[in-house]
Amino acid sequence: MRGLLLLCCLVALASKSLLYSFIHKKIYEYKYEGTVNFGLGAPNLTESGVRIQCTVKITGLSTQAFTLQVTNLSFEEFNGIQGKDGYKASSKLTKRIAAQLSKPFLFDHSNGHVGDIHASPEVSETIVNMVRGMLDLLHATVKTTQLVYELEEIGIHGICQTNYAIEGIPEGEDVTVTQVVDVSNCREKAEMYKGMAAAMPDKSSRQRGQSVISTVRYVYNIKPTPDGGLITRAEGLEQQFFSPFNVKRGSFRMQAKKEISLVTVTDLHSPVTFETVTNKGNIVYKFVSSEAYPPIIMQNLQDPTVTAIELIKRLAQANNYRVDNATTEDAMKLYQLLRITPYEGFEIMWKQFQTNDVQRRWFLDMIAEVNDEKILKFLEARFVAGHLTANEAVQALVIAINHLQATPELVEKAKKFFDMPFTRSNVYVWQTVVLSYGSLVYKHCAYYTPCPVIAVQPLLDMAMEALRKNNETDMVLSLKALGNAGHPSSIKTIMRFLPGIAASPVSLPARVQSAAVQAMRLIAARDPLSVQDIAMSLFLQKNLDSELRMLALMILFDAQPSMGVVSTVTVHLQEETDLHVGSFAYSYLKSLASSRTPENTFLSTASTLAVRILAPKFGRLDYHHSKASRHDWFDDNFLLGTAIEGFLLKNATSIFPTEMVAKSKLYAIGRIMQLTEMGIRADGLKELLNTSIPVFKEQFNFSDFQAIFNKVQNYWDALPNEKPVLSAYSRVSGQEWFFTDITKEFIRDMITVGDHIYMWRAIENLQKGFSWRWTKPFLNFEARYFQATIMGFPLEISKYYHAVTGISIDAKLSVSPPMNGQLSQLLSSKVSLDSSGFMGFTKDLWIFYGINTELFQSGSEFKTKMPLSLPWDFSAKINIGQRKFEIDFPACKKEIEFFSVRYVIDGLISSPDIKAMSWIVNQISYPSLWHPQTKMCAKSNMYGLDLCVEADVRRQYYHRDYPLSYFLGYTYMALKLSPAQGVTAVDKIHFEASAGSSQQTMATQQLLNILRKLSKKAFLRVQQDSQSSSAEEYQTAHPDIEMEALNSTAEALLNIKAFALSANQNQQGYDVSLYYRPEGNISNDQLIVSQIAKDTNWKMCADAVLDAEAHIRWGAECQSFEMSVSATASSPWDVRPAINATVHWTKIPDDLTAVGSRVEKYIPGMAFLLGFYQQQEKNPLQEVSVSIAAPSADSIDVKIKVPEYTVYREAFPFPVQPANFLEFYSMRNETIQGFGQA
Repeated sequence: MRGLLLLCCLVALASKSLLYSFIHKKIYEYKYEGTVNFGLGAPNLTESGVRIQCTVKITGLSTQAFTLQVTNLSFEEFNGIQGKDGYKASSKLTKRIAAQLSKPFLFDHSNGHVGDIHASPEVSETIVNMVRGMLDLLHATVKTTQLVYELEEIGIHGICQTNYAIEGIPEGEDVTVTQVVDVSNCREKAEMYKGMAAAMPDKSSRQRGQSVISTVRYVYNIKPTPDGGLITRAEGLEQQFFSPFNVKRGSFRMQAKKEISLVTVTDLHSPVTFETVTNKGNIVYKFVSSEAYPPIIMQNLQDPTVTAIELIKRLAQANNYRVDNATTEDAMKLYQLLRITPYEGFEIMWKQFQTNDVQRRWFLDMIAEVNDEKILKFLEARFVAGHLTANEAVQALVIAINHLQATPELVEKAKKFFDMPFTRSNVYVWQTVVLSYGSLVYKHCAYYTPCPVIAVQPLLDMAMEALRKNNETDMVLSLKALGNAGHPSSIKTIMRFLPGIAASPVSLPARVQSAAVQAMRLIAARDPLSVQDIAMSLFLQKNLDSELRMLALMILFDAQPSMGVVSTVTVHLQEETDLHVGSFAYSYLKSLASSRTPENTFLSTASTLAVRILAPKFGRLDYHHSKASRHDWFDDNFLLGTAIEGFLLKNATSIFPTEMVAKSKLYAIGRIMQLTEMGIRADGLKELLNTSIPVFKEQFNFSDFQAIFNKVQNYWDALPNEKPVLSAYSRVSGQEWFFTDITKEFIRDMITVGDHIYMWRAIENLQKGFSWRWTKPFLNFEARYFQATIMGFPLEISKYYHAVTGISIDAKLSVSPPMNGQLSQLLSSKVSLDSSGFMGFTKDLWIFYGINTELFQSGSEFKTKMPLSLPWDFSAKINIGQRKFEIDFPACKKEIEFFSVRYVIDGLISSPDIKAMSWIVNQISYPSLWHPQTKMCAKSNMYGLDLCVEADVRRQYYHRDYPLSYFLGYTYMALKLSPAQGVTAVDKIHFEASAGSSQQTMATQQLLNILRKLSKKAFLRVQQDSQSSSAEEYQTAHPDIEMEALNSTAEALLNIKAFALSANQNQQGYDVSLYYRPEGNISNDQLIVSQIAKDTNWKMCADAVLDAEAHIRWGAECQSFEMSVSATASSPWDVRPAINATVHWTKIPDDLTAVGSRVEKYIPGMAFLLGFYQQQEKNPLQEVSVSIAAPSADSIDVKIKVPEYTVYREAFPFPVQPANFLEFYSMRNETIQGFGQA
């Protein structure tokens, strides 16, 4: 019956069409209003936003061509609390926008869809986008045969999935059409990413939560007429929820609303005339170049060259001696000015700054962030003219090319640097050009898919040419650059360098093969199956070097292998005979089994099963074998995590590692960012130390070391000059930016220069007075995400992380008697050094969420400032001959802020003419604002110092929506040093350290000799077959050894003084003396700490004897309080080696008793979290003991006894091998004897 009624209604509407369209020669006048607001979406909280009101006239020129004209425009700003504050008109912005919107716009309209839009050439794309937002309300698909339907259609957000529902047809009057656009399901979405090419998307993380969620809905009221449907009213609502964390746990809200309502429909009586127009594209939002408009800056951009010059001068001067926190944010203004400065302005600046070292450095550091073709042109001109030093060129290239826009045109222009003579003039400049170009190709491929081979072709050609010429250096460099590029088409070239993979057999050095394997690290994310096949093939070749197979395994796991691949690896490991490969694979699988990061969810499960299978074979291998380790965490509420990986690669021929690698990753905003990676290869060093070094004799005497030195020197002389002794590299964001080979020739040059030139010049400069200033501004991170809104404004989420680092040193050296040209004179002279300076940095972090155009900004801003300041001022005196060292520090006269963190979340509305900011949480609206203020100080009246930690926190919603709301508001924390108040003024603080006389030095040698003999006898005791016989020998020798200590003097081995000196020369402070005092048959070391002040006799006395026992007494003449510490250890060669420690006290201060009681209450909870058991039993009241035993190679038993209870755990996992030292010692000697004999 209902269907029949619907059919009747549709027939009745046949005479009145529902398919809406505009009529030729008609004028439709609509009232338009659009608003966009940013805030938390909660009552009584500050929001920022804008509102546009105007009259829109649409005139029909033909059946499909229409004009749109805007009149009566009003642009208003909002920054306050909804319901309490109102919008404020902005006359300047209204005038600027109206000047362009008043021009007529031509658009096509057919079947309810807006086609191409035309406008005057001088109309900016920002204004055209605003018109798109208006026309978007006239863009919909209305079907008369269905009430509910779904389709993919074009709109302002792109080509997205859309759902329609029609209501009101049965009534036969106005029809309501509801349209919902799924902006998360778009084939082509109007969005743009910048600066995030190195951050790989993590789908698994997004399954746990989103940081951005959007909803878009339109409602149309359509009145059927004989000429077609007429839109009488339409509204659009877009809501977006954003959080730096998981939106489920609190979020910011963007709400955009727009509405048009029909006012009149009139006839067109005269033809419409308008100026020449150009095609601006269809209804889809078009992004405007945003490089010159960072969201956190609004400034006047007229005459940018002059403004930039003045700003560089001001920044260079303000930050010359120390980092000025008040000016570091101005660096962002300078970046914006430089990006809009024409190339001619760069040349003007260069001519002005090139002769001033400080300003020149600031200019080169800042201009490197100009990420368009101007920076390439500028650097090319400097290279051709030879204006830059190699150091300046490397720094500029690394930043400029890595931060360059990766467009096809700029990639092509960057190829010019390969052929410049200056590029080849220095090895580090050449390396930087090649590696940076690879990084540029990687970014290019991230934005252009499929990535053309022509982009990576120079690197492919370089690799093949190096292989043809057997040039090891160029092979390594080109492979590292291909690794940076991560281009899938480079796999075939990389395969030519891999043994057992290349079509023709290759025999290449180990470091070339290592570079080839690692060149696939970024391809693993783009073509994982191909990389898995190659890595598996290498791993299964048991005749290959262990290091290469382990590297292949690392790449295999980077490619996220399936359960089947992990099972295949497990099966082959069961038959593995190389313990280094087996140990490495097992430890890596074991680490992955405990991984909690989202991308390893399935790999972790597969690894867990593999570990269970392989544990019997490889589970007890210790750290003498190759190892891999991974530690990570991930929090679903924050959608944040980190991971740290370490790899130690060895082989059976050496106890020294061949390669060491350390990596760190950050998981955030649904992406994986590879933060840093460092690696060291020690091929040459390993060969050098693997020579036939003679085994130590019974005594560690000079002849032993002389023999070793002579043997190593012989092999050092035979080592080729060009062979690297040590190689190191560094990667940031997955991109290798630096590597170096330390050769024998390099070391020889450094030693030669150091002895005869460099050190002597440094001393001469210090005697004359040395001053050095260095400042480095660096934009560490610039990541921006843009998305269209229904208003036609660009929604931006951006993060900027900027740092200014500075070092300032002033120093002067004096030597008495004056230097005679020999460095050895310093060992017998009095040396004085006066120095003052500063070392520190200021880091600024901004997160912006809002609308950002060249006309205005509106949104929410999170701003953090983190300064670190380490100033110094001292005078030092050194007399090596007298074994005396003194240093004086001036008294603290003013407050010094060492470190602080300050951040605030604001509501923001700004334009070049105005800037208004307010807290998201308004303090006036909430008198109950949570506002804890704390200041904790460690006071030293003696030295006139206060070291304080301050905190000022202002919150309102800290108890809701954790974690986001907890951070809303204002936060300040700082560590400060300030002069103490109400105490005697201190002029300076004096430290002094002196060693004993030459006679006492002999006593020290005697002590070392005693220890050596004791260790020798202990070793002999273990080696003896008969336990009783060795014990008798030890007991016989022990008294003889101790008798040697009887002749030792009681003079202090070491004396340290720390005094505060006042104007009347009164001394206050402490005197510390270390003695060696044998008493009878016991060798005793004693430490005495005395307080030096008027009317005090406080001392602390600590006695330590050779059997690991110490007695501590303190108070008046060391008599008030007393405690003892003892420790015993079984032989490390025992089956179950153990360590036992006991702390016993007779009398201790009440404060220390209170601390001990708190710790005693804290232990059970922590023990429970660590898997310990607790046993209630009465133990000695004034004693705490700890026992640690090692029953196996990878675990320990722990027992802790306190007066009220005992906590214990057996088989606690422990990564360091505590036992079988004797076995290792024997193995080491056997290995050493075999060095060089293979």
